[in-house]
Amino acid sequence: MDASHFLVGERIQSISAFGNDPCNVPWLRVTLEGGKKVEITPIEVTLDGERYPSLGIDIEVVEKFAEAHKWPGGPAIDFDEIGKLDSVKEIPIVAVETSDRLDEGIINSILLKFEGGEVVEVTHSSSPMSLDYEKYDSDGTSAT
Repeated sequence: MDASHFLVGERIQSISAFGNDPCNVPWLRVTLEGGKKVEITPIEVTLDGERYPSLGIDIEVVEKFAEAHKWPGGPAIDFDEIGKLDSVKEIPIVAVETSDRLDEGIINSILLKFEGGEVVEVTHSSSPMSLDYEKYDSDGTSAT
C-alpha cells in the first residue's frame, strides 16, 4: 500500500537501516513524530509478457516494525540511525512526489521535500531488492 500521502505535514524523528553500503540498503524504517511507524521497502511486480519483474517501492504505515533476523531463527538484525539524514529530522515534510522513472507502471522513485528546501530521494536500486537514497541540500547539491 502506498502511504506516501500520509507523510505530508509529518516530522521525522528517526530514519534507520542496516546494510554495508551507506546509501544502498535493504529497506528503511522511519519513525514519525507521535510514534507513527513507516516502512519503505523494495518490491518486485511481474509485468505481463516480460521476463524480468519491475522494480518498485512500497511505503506502508505499520503498527510495529517487522522483526528481521540474520538467518531463520538467528539473531535479530540491528538497525542503525542514518546519520547522513539527521538534518531532515524534526522538519515538516511539505510534499511527497512519487514517480515511475523506469516507465514500467509502478512507483520506483519517491521524493520527500522538506520545509527549507532539502529533499530526500529514495529509489529502487539496480541491485535487486534494495533501496538507494540521496539527500539534496536546498541548492540542489547532493549531501550524501
